[in-house]
Amino acid sequence: MAKFQTIFLTDNEKEIFERDWESVWQYDLSYNPELHRMYSTGKSAILFTCEVAKYHFKRSFGGVFAWPNEFGWTNLLPHHIGTKETKLVPDPPCEENGWVEWIGTPEPFVVPPNAMILILGVMDNIDTPKIDAISLSIDNTEYPVWYLTSLKEAHFRTSKLPTPIHLKPNSRLTVKARAIAPGPDNLRLIGVYFGTGDHLRERK
Repeated sequence: MAKFQTIFLTDNEKEIFERDWESVWQYDLSYNPELHRMYSTGKSAILFTCEVAKYHFKRSFGGVFAWPNEFGWTNLLPHHIGTKETKLVPDPPCEENGWVEWIGTPEPFVVPPNAMILILGVMDNIDTPKIDAISLSIDNTEYPVWYLTSLKEAHFRTSKLPTPIHLKPNSRLTVKARAIAPGPDNLRLIGVYFGTGDHLRERK
């Protein structure tokens, strides 16, 4: 089990955290009650990751409007885990049933040294999901298979992880997906992307 060191947010930084929380993760996600619930129940994990990020970056927390000399946060998007060549995580290949390589192939995805990632769950923006399970490996540690049975039951096709996954700077991530039917699929990871202000400007 990975151990994390933290630096607590100052009172001013806590105000920025709560300001962004209300405007970004509460108001902007109000259209999707399942995503709204996923972030709301993960708030303590998000705050903890923010304090871990502060320890690693040795900068003040500036929120979504972080200056280059601060660090901030944003919703985790596919291009945050893309390669330099593609800039975007591809959809899981579902040409045949069984386990397929999805993220971190042929080489593991490496979290940039000026970034941290918190994974809360997944969303599959398609009427009939083709993936029913994923398997994550972080720094050669295999996590238990995560079955996505709730994807078919949820109106907005979301599934929350049993426990949040924290990726520190330079962590190596590989994700496999299990296809149960051929056809297109739009599976994506849901979470929060932390980074230094200059890095976040580059990754938008």
